[in-house]
Amino acid sequence: MEDFRLKKIVTVFAVAVVCIPQKALAGLYESASWTAHSFYAGRMVGLPAPGIGGLQIEIGSQFVLAPSDIVYSNGYLRANYKGTSLTVPISQVELNESVALVQSGRETVFQTSLDSLAGGSTLYQSESLQKNTVFLAKLFGIADLEFAAMVQGRIPIPKDEPTHPYNLALQLLDTKDVYASLPTLWKTPPSDWPQLFLSFTSSTPGLVQMEAKPQVFFRSPDGHPVQVSDSVQVLGERPYTLLMQDVKKSPNTYRSFLPAVDRAASVTAALGIIRAGCQQPRSCRQLLAEPQKNELTKVREDYRNFELRLKKTSEIIPQNLQNLSIRWDELSLQPFNAGQNDQAWGAAYDAVQQNMDYTYKLLKFVYDAKQQGIKADEKTLNQRIALFDKSWELAAQQFLYYTVPNNAQLQAALAVVLIQTKGDENLQKAINVLDQAVKLSANAQPGDMIDVAKMGLYVGNFISIYKDEKLGKQITEKMKKDLIYAQIKAYKDVDSYLTTCMKSIASCSTEDLLSWEADTVKAGLYSPLTGVVLEYLKAGDVAWLYGRFSYLVGIKEPKWQQDRLRLLSSYVRLASKEHQKELARLEEDLRKGVASN
Repeated sequence: MEDFRLKKIVTVFAVAVVCIPQKALAGLYESASWTAHSFYAGRMVGLPAPGIGGLQIEIGSQFVLAPSDIVYSNGYLRANYKGTSLTVPISQVELNESVALVQSGRETVFQTSLDSLAGGSTLYQSESLQKNTVFLAKLFGIADLEFAAMVQGRIPIPKDEPTHPYNLALQLLDTKDVYASLPTLWKTPPSDWPQLFLSFTSSTPGLVQMEAKPQVFFRSPDGHPVQVSDSVQVLGERPYTLLMQDVKKSPNTYRSFLPAVDRAASVTAALGIIRAGCQQPRSCRQLLAEPQKNELTKVREDYRNFELRLKKTSEIIPQNLQNLSIRWDELSLQPFNAGQNDQAWGAAYDAVQQNMDYTYKLLKFVYDAKQQGIKADEKTLNQRIALFDKSWELAAQQFLYYTVPNNAQLQAALAVVLIQTKGDENLQKAINVLDQAVKLSANAQPGDMIDVAKMGLYVGNFISIYKDEKLGKQITEKMKKDLIYAQIKAYKDVDSYLTTCMKSIASCSTEDLLSWEADTVKAGLYSPLTGVVLEYLKAGDVAWLYGRFSYLVGIKEPKWQQDRLRLLSSYVRLASKEHQKELARLEEDLRKGVASN
């Protein structure tokens, strides 16, 4: 096997990032018996409401105050409740907006989050927050991100490190705990979409109850949140239990460590007090005043400092997450019995996909170190090289010694194995096998074509770096064109499916809709590749696809309507003018459904 360790590593990475798309479409594959035994080729069902977490402010309470019970002076809001003094620090500008927010309606719950869209995320905030506040909306958004940064390891937690979910997960993997079985079932560790609940209560020190409820979900190879069995879901959530308990038990400890969260909690307490005594319009006018210029400057400076802290951590890949990812990868590379059977071909195909994935991880690791002007950690580097080598060996034991079925994806996987195998004769063998894979996929479903194009890009890049630059670039350019053609075909197929569903909603099951939605992400039909697709398909509009998915799932499943309405509203904003009006009509229709439930 060629020594693939560090030769021209930065060059390879640059090519890989530009050329390699996300995992191909799965739901439109032609049925093949071996795919049932493959993590990468098997069909998956998306989550009904992926990636909706964020910060939730709750200010409902059982007690009532008179407006005269509430006063404000010297940066503190004070209230007298049954002889007890309730005191909350808050600026005048934040207080003004708090009064306006409470008196704008009867809402007692306000939400802020980054909702997960296909290929990205979008800020969601309760409509009343958007309409009635500027500073509070900004503060809650920052607090949401700050807490998420702590849960995701980019800001250290204020307790002993073992409390952190990534550390606990690593410990569980290295014991005989049943959690250690997860990597054999799932090739990537579960992800988290942190949720923080701040609830006003007069009986709690600080007047705010603080609860963490991270939304934990598993992802498909392309990163889309998907459904798993209840037993797997429970296992995935285990490492987060201790942190959730600790936040609830010691909220002030975490508030003292998270300044934006602390400020949001103070505002939550102020909102609760105001709601108890100032709900009526124009009441509590004694609390309102024009903010001093120096106070406005101070508030803006505080918020800017909160944001700067987050910005400094945004590019950090926590070491504990790196350690967990590497250990997970090591355990997911399971030996299998090679043979001429579906189980072996499914496992071998996965080994090829992992081999490609480990290549990109290895290259990125070295590239990042180079960009930071530091030497790549030798231990981590050797671990990543070992993963690359082992995954190739697992794939080779099957692909090099058994007759590969006449299947486009398996033939393309064979080309990946051959091009990394010693011997000059394997260059031409790999090219011939790749040509065969392309021919087999020509009349297949777009998923097969996309998979073949992805592996073909890998082969072309490898040849251009290590074998023959001109030949490799020719293969790469052809694979790019094949990829674009396959994506256009995938777009049309998904659009046709959705058109049918819109005509007869009952004919499309929720499970099929969620599978097709996940498949659309796997096809690469989302923001990073949208420009490429639209260059060749002028009518293409991925928001038009995902907006209809959101509508159909929401209409069929009342319990998910509110979440799906949030997603649909985002896609309305992102859609082209051609489709925006129709999506807005669907949004209004779904909103009526939410209101009636």
